[in-house]
Amino acid sequence: DLMMAGMDGFAVLEQIRQRNLPVRVLVLTALADGQALQRVVELEADGIVLKTEPSRQMIEAIRQVAGGQVVYPRAVHNWLLRRASRHQTAPDADPTHTLSDREKEVLAHIAQGKTNQEIASSLHLSENTVKYYLKNVYQKLQVHNRTEAARIYLKGKETDS
Repeated sequence: DLMMAGMDGFAVLEQIRQRNLPVRVLVLTALADGQALQRVVELEADGIVLKTEPSRQMIEAIRQVAGGQVVYPRAVHNWLLRRASRHQTAPDADPTHTLSDREKEVLAHIAQGKTNQEIASSLHLSENTVKYYLKNVYQKLQVHNRTEAARIYLKGKETDS
């Protein structure tokens, strides 16, 4: 929780990341303002769950983060994409040119805010195969999460127009 009694949740998250502790971090928060969410993403939290979410969604987020996925509510994901897109300058070259056609398909679905499960269903792939493609996308684009990858994809689409 970002607003723990007597503790700063941001500071705790920062210490976990600085020490490279092998833990997955799911942030539970009532804060839905842009600055707080941006900081959580910058500190590389593995997920965010808003306290207003139904308990079944909280439980599912815990399972997904424990399983290695990065989980942000769709509204948070979309907000971060819009914000990142506004604050980035156009790259000299399209970094997505190194991606395979299938990796580009997966990335397009990520940019639409779809989950791995939704992508797997749409492309008739297993969820593990989607994760494999995502790993390759992250590596080729030199990013660490879906939001950064989607930002690059969307920025490339803007320059294509």
